[in-house]
Amino acid sequence: MLGPPGAGKSTQAENLARLLAVPHVSTGNLLRREVAEGTPLGRRVAPLLAKGELLADDLIVEIVLARLGEMGRSGFVLDGFPRTQAQAEALERWERSTGLALDAVVWLEVARPELVRRLTERGRSQDRPDDTSETVRRRLELDAELTSPLKDFYRARGILLDIDGSLPEPDVTELILERLRGARRS
Repeated sequence: MLGPPGAGKSTQAENLARLLAVPHVSTGNLLRREVAEGTPLGRRVAPLLAKGELLADDLIVEIVLARLGEMGRSGFVLDGFPRTQAQAEALERWERSTGLALDAVVWLEVARPELVRRLTERGRSQDRPDDTSETVRRRLELDAELTSPLKDFYRARGILLDIDGSLPEPDVTELILERLRGARRS
């Protein structure tokens, strides 16, 4: 599940995981849990998250692939990973080494003004320090630079599903499920 911050990745990943009866693996949740628990990793990443900065690829890859390694072969929904070309390439190597492969990569597209509105509203309503107006702008800029190449990467693999993330939540979920069914048939 990919797209810019505020596109609805977590919401849709949770919906899909529930409907498909597979685990939801969220990098944001994994990191926020580390910060909340005050682990060494959490203390190391807290200042970076508060500034809206992305973490080093090798650190994110290590965290996510460790979690995937704990889950077995029943499937999963990734939320916000990979975010960079290097992370996508590491995931591809992991796929080859495990014999598992991604069925599809969903890209949620939402216009920038709507993203800013969603993120600042979420920051206020959920008391998320990583969603202030300053960090929102920074995160959107970083995201545009780093994740845009992933669209081409996964389109070239034939597994990218472009989805309009500005539609109402249930419509987005249904559209994703419909496109996933179509992707599995082809």
